[in-house]
Amino acid sequence: MMASGASGGAAQPRVLISYAHESPQHEDAVRRLWVLLRENGIDARVDLTAAEARQDWTLWMLEQVRDADHVLVVASPAYRRRADGLAVADEGRGVQWEAALIRDAVYRDRAAGLRRFLPVLLPGATVDEIPLFMNPTATTHYLVTDFSVAGAERLLRVLSAQPYEVDVPLGAVPFLPSRATEPAQPPVGPDVQAVEAASTAARSITLLHLSDVRFGKNHVFGGAGLTDADEHLDSLFGRLHADLDHLRQREGLAPQVLVVSGDLAERGLQSELYQAERCLTELTRHLGLPPQRVVVVPGNHDINWRLCEAYFNQSAGEEKEPQAPYWPKWQSFAAMFGHFYTGQNAVRFEMERPYTLFDMPDLGLVVAGLNSTIAESHRREDHHGWVGEAQLRWFADLLRERAASGWLRVGVVHHNVLRGAQDDDGNLRDAGDLERILGPHLDLLLHGHTHDAKLGRLASGLVVLSTGSAALKPGSRPPDVPNQYQVLRIETGRIRRWARRYQPDQRRWVGDTRASDDGSDWRATIPTTFSAPREEGGRARAPAERERHERPMDDQAGGHPGRVSSGTSPASAASSPASSIPTSPR
Repeated sequence: MMASGASGGAAQPRVLISYAHESPQHEDAVRRLWVLLRENGIDARVDLTAAEARQDWTLWMLEQVRDADHVLVVASPAYRRRADGLAVADEGRGVQWEAALIRDAVYRDRAAGLRRFLPVLLPGATVDEIPLFMNPTATTHYLVTDFSVAGAERLLRVLSAQPYEVDVPLGAVPFLPSRATEPAQPPVGPDVQAVEAASTAARSITLLHLSDVRFGKNHVFGGAGLTDADEHLDSLFGRLHADLDHLRQREGLAPQVLVVSGDLAERGLQSELYQAERCLTELTRHLGLPPQRVVVVPGNHDINWRLCEAYFNQSAGEEKEPQAPYWPKWQSFAAMFGHFYTGQNAVRFEMERPYTLFDMPDLGLVVAGLNSTIAESHRREDHHGWVGEAQLRWFADLLRERAASGWLRVGVVHHNVLRGAQDDDGNLRDAGDLERILGPHLDLLLHGHTHDAKLGRLASGLVVLSTGSAALKPGSRPPDVPNQYQVLRIETGRIRRWARRYQPDQRRWVGDTRASDDGSDWRATIPTTFSAPREEGGRARAPAERERHERPMDDQAGGHPGRVSSGTSPASAASSPASSIPTSPR
């Protein structure tokens, strides 16, 4: 749900809902629209509350039409008949009066009337029910498919002045030489890196990894802009947009996949997840990525405790036991997920299987989108990470199939993997099962939650990379750790890492030298033993390597020693824990 002061500079406009009393079902639908608007920061007015007191209805309607920023004309057969002068004098006098006021305002200033008076179609209504004086065929109308933010998004956007599409700033006109012109000289300096990177791009995959963006009260971006344009620049997307353009120009980095390893929201609220989805949509459009190139998994902050508690209370009232994993806790996340991946039937997050396999055959890449919030609920004893054996074995079976085609296999999970079996809310308590069951079928594991970018390896040698929070305020993350994100390029025999941190006083992202062992560079190279995918998608391993990767871990006393790079023992590789951070249930 949107609220006042939400990203984008949304105000609280005053709105009158003009509708016809024609059936209890229609009046109930109007009331649901009214409730939805008010819950989302729109000061909607309707006669239902005014009727609780004695009114001079002609004066009440005059004041409401006069003072409203927008008047919503709810289309219906009775409204059209009464507004178009086809009803008898004593039928629906209220609609006839309001429609006369609206017609007069439109006749006085048609351009202003086009902006103020908005025809709305509730579920089941048709364009033929819009009054003729509102030009139903030639002008815009607003369809409400259901009474949710997603179902009324276009209407909410126009009422709160938050357009989906905005003008892209004009860039410089490129120099395009004619045929007779001498060929341009090769670029020099840092731009040579971009040319070199392009030459190897066909043998690599580049991932943009974000985590813990936490839209909500502790989100660090937004609120600093005086104008809408300044507010847009100060958003998470605005700051990332500028930095990603910089990395493309200076480092030759063009992410092919976006990974978000959980905690998109603060409290799992619909309004927070709506903002997160909007940011993802803007970011993927800027990067030129389709939704199927985006990997999203839930984090503990994406759980809605109130919905979970309500489910427990309902179960108690029905004398039933709540059934784990308590699906209602993911209701808001699942709605956002489904809306973002509209049309992508293979990308699912459902009650029967609340985790997702992301297949990208054009890249020769498969991503296991693990859900580590299976045990999470509103109860304190449930605040920890847990994946579960059924989920791990489901992914293991599918990744084993992809291995036959030589695909690169990446796992994404929210909770910390390298902290051991401690009873704390930051740890994945069944990390041992993950390594034993799924680890042999992964080439790389990414996670968030720790709020600090770390490199580690499981005892098997599997590379584990985390990134810090991209957008969390100080106080909710370790005081010595900045906001972070990372770009990873997976190549044959290595992973190249570009670590970024946000510099608040400069209002921009800069290199995070914590990525290097000696703190001197924000770029790092991590040795690996797997191959990058071939250009045509698909990746061939050497037979010996394939056998090592696919052999069950239980059959090897020492795990997968071959996975650890030369000179690094499994024990030392796994001894780089995430930083100690103050934890809270949320």
